[in-house]
Amino acid sequence: WKSGSYSKKHFQSGHVNPTIMKHKDISPCTPIMPSIERNNVLNRRQCALLVAFVACTISQFCTSLLPEHFSFLGCLGLSAEATHEINPNSVFIERGKHVSFQTSPKELHKAYVQIRDEYITQAFDVKLNKRTFASAISLVPRSHKWKTIKKTTDGLEISMLSHPSDPNCPYVRMSASVPATQHDLWHYLSLPKWDVTMKSMDPFYESVSIIDESKYGNTHMVLARKKTKRLLAFGKRDFTFISVSDLESMKYNVWISGTVSVVTQRIPRVKEYTRAFQDSIAFYEKTDPVEFSVDGRTYLVPNTKLTIVCRIDLNDNSEDGGGGNIPMWMYTKTVGSTGAISLRNMRNDLIQNLEKKITNGKFEALNNR
Repeated sequence: WKSGSYSKKHFQSGHVNPTIMKHKDISPCTPIMPSIERNNVLNRRQCALLVAFVACTISQFCTSLLPEHFSFLGCLGLSAEATHEINPNSVFIERGKHVSFQTSPKELHKAYVQIRDEYITQAFDVKLNKRTFASAISLVPRSHKWKTIKKTTDGLEISMLSHPSDPNCPYVRMSASVPATQHDLWHYLSLPKWDVTMKSMDPFYESVSIIDESKYGNTHMVLARKKTKRLLAFGKRDFTFISVSDLESMKYNVWISGTVSVVTQRIPRVKEYTRAFQDSIAFYEKTDPVEFSVDGRTYLVPNTKLTIVCRIDLNDNSEDGGGGNIPMWMYTKTVGSTGAISLRNMRNDLIQNLEKKITNGKFEALNNR
């Protein structure tokens, strides 16, 4: 008791959790949260909050002292190779496509095409047709160097691929088979529906605001900002991006939409939010109808294979960014589970819509024919 920062009286009064203080790895100078459960027993959620609180506190404190050389992963004793840590000499890296204040349709479209073609090449065994890539697409997932990190019995699959020049921010490919038409799935993921659908897919979703809309050829683009809630001990995030509807692709078997992060003075950073970045391209492939049972009756319903290829950085690692302190290894270790949950919630919502259509008589039961 004499060597610690707290007296026995503090423990008896419930201000400090003795279970925490007795742990051999915690020194008297370690920041301690107030007792969070009266019976001094920590459940899983409370332990996670405690770890996030301590990690954030240490990371922010050390970063403020050594902003150019401190590595939180090094503090944990994790090697750069094991955690995809970037070169320590490259503290800030490029995030988002830089566009002018005017955000002309031509430059927004160029940013989208660059990301779209890159992701198609990386994720699928396909060669791009110079005239129209869409007619050449056959959604055969590329397996070389891709690592499957989550595969479920209900057909969800999450894979990861290291980026050749930016291993700290890998490609992630998520796929699911959904009993819905391409149009229904497209509509579900469209920007105007986010205030409803994103709350189901992303528990941290806060809001989206539309800045501008434009069109370039057969591509419809919406310039927008998305905000997310606080991530446990970490701050709120905001994303600035264009939401793209590739209308040309709707002539073919695979429809394409996407979101591409953009950097423009037209949408400056906002106080209390850390700028984050996410590029994602979604592919909606029409597949053969499937049998679907409701109340003992079987129906033949449309089916779509959805594949989303994305790269996400929840920290502000751009040249003039302000960090964010979320260890990237935390994201890479959890993206399999969180991605599967998001896809499953989306599919459950669409299944509910399908059941309503069946109830309203839009499908005829096979055993009634």
